[in-house]
Amino acid sequence: MSKPIQFRCDVALPRSTGTSCLHRAKPRLSMVLAASLLWGCGGGGGGGGSTSEPQPNGNWLSLTPSPLEVTNYEGETRFISITATASRVVEGNFNIGIIDSKGITTGTVDLMSTSQMSYVAKMQLAPSLAVGTHEGSLEVRVCRDSPLTCAQPISGSPWQVPYKVSIRSATNLTPLVPLPGALEWSTSRGNSARTAVVDADVSAANFNRRWALRSGLSGALSHSGRLFGWNNSGIAAYAEHDGSKIWGRGDGGSSERDWHSGLTVSNGRLWVIAEDYDWTISQLGSNLLAYDSKLGTLLSTTRLEPSPQKIDFEIPRVPSAVIDQGAVFSGTISGTVRRHAEADGKLSWSAMPSSEPLSPMQRGLPVSVAHGRLVGFDGRRLIAMDPATGATLFSIKAEGGTANYQGAAPVLASADRAYVTSYFSHTAPNPVSAGGRLTAFDLSTRTQRWTRGEMISSSAVEKDRTVYVVDSGNSLLALDSATGAEQWRWGPAQARDAFPGKEYPLLIVGKYVFISMGDATYAVDSVSRKTAWEYPMGGSLAVTANGTLVISGIHGVVAVNLR
Repeated sequence: MSKPIQFRCDVALPRSTGTSCLHRAKPRLSMVLAASLLWGCGGGGGGGGSTSEPQPNGNWLSLTPSPLEVTNYEGETRFISITATASRVVEGNFNIGIIDSKGITTGTVDLMSTSQMSYVAKMQLAPSLAVGTHEGSLEVRVCRDSPLTCAQPISGSPWQVPYKVSIRSATNLTPLVPLPGALEWSTSRGNSARTAVVDADVSAANFNRRWALRSGLSGALSHSGRLFGWNNSGIAAYAEHDGSKIWGRGDGGSSERDWHSGLTVSNGRLWVIAEDYDWTISQLGSNLLAYDSKLGTLLSTTRLEPSPQKIDFEIPRVPSAVIDQGAVFSGTISGTVRRHAEADGKLSWSAMPSSEPLSPMQRGLPVSVAHGRLVGFDGRRLIAMDPATGATLFSIKAEGGTANYQGAAPVLASADRAYVTSYFSHTAPNPVSAGGRLTAFDLSTRTQRWTRGEMISSSAVEKDRTVYVVDSGNSLLALDSATGAEQWRWGPAQARDAFPGKEYPLLIVGKYVFISMGDATYAVDSVSRKTAWEYPMGGSLAVTANGTLVISGIHGVVAVNLR
């Protein structure tokens, strides 16, 4: 089968249909999935292959994961999958049955062929499962006849897949206490250096969902027990404690404004670059807006430049502004970098550090600030500026960089190390999902250290001289910070899709690398190099000063206690 086919039925379908269905037995009896299919090249499927019968010990068929361990929350949907892989060819037609004797699933199953020798059965956990631990085994039968009776089992059948399903309470509102080493997540990638690293001691054994909302929210930030983000209805503030909405302002998306950047929060003010209409000159403009973070009221509007042209009906976006020592720094679509006073938004200076104007396809000149330098990347050069005056201090040429590279904001990992992920695109206003180039710069010697040209799809995160990035093949790469050489890699047990046209969110807390892929978020233990925790929702990632992991995206917002 090339696609999963789902049926609900009371009897097994004829073998010739090649479909799958669920047999619903009487109460207290087993639930069975019966599937008629050909495995490998047997049964006249073509391609030749061995006709010998598999070994009676059953080693010819492997089932993963085994044991199956999963955590879900009371009353919610969660899917589980079992992959069956054969090492030998079985001739003729046969049926597969999965026996769920304790009713941990809803009985709905998708069956999908991933290769000639492998199938994946996807099942949904029953939302009615009570809080607690449910243990048992799923029995997998491969039979010439109906799996309900299985009077003609294939040698080795049946197989057992032990499971442990933990159902937790939907909310866990423990007291919020500052986590030593954690700071507020004030802008994209956490801070003005955009390092996305939290030096705090946490254990995956304690990770537990705090609350969940179904309201979509992008780019959540934290400040003083509140979370901030935006969606098509505007910007909003939520209580970190329980997710309750504090205020909302309908100033974006389908309303009167379009966002040009993400949010930044500091010292009671929420900053964003947005489009607004200037009635004095009858023109749309790009403006720096400041809101009161407690009340949501608009405090100031500062004109930046004419609104950029749309590309494929979409406004090109730049990373959020950064704040350092009482100043707000922003890089706009045209390539202009500006410094504004944090107190009132007034312009201190404006500079065009790139040697030539930038096109909207390049996403402007995103900037970061740390160690007395304001640093940006224009697709060809890394440019260091004086934060006080805007004067260019130095620039470093990126070997192989062109004007067609879109630069993400530089990651200023230390006083001498910076990393940039740049994306090649002629037309797209946002980074392409195909991936880009990672370049490491030495700010002391003002040289390029190394570059990796394979499809990189995240900004870099550095911890203990190891650089972590994600490639477009769903792999987390651990690289040596000095040379860029690969030390190890990790991938999810099941393939995940990237967010189309966007980066993989990535951050580090203690020894755990958190990565969001499609519809799941993982914590990878950098010591054991294995999955330590996962949650069935993806989105942008942030960590509050109280040690709350926040996953936010179009499907909702989830807060996770990390201790």
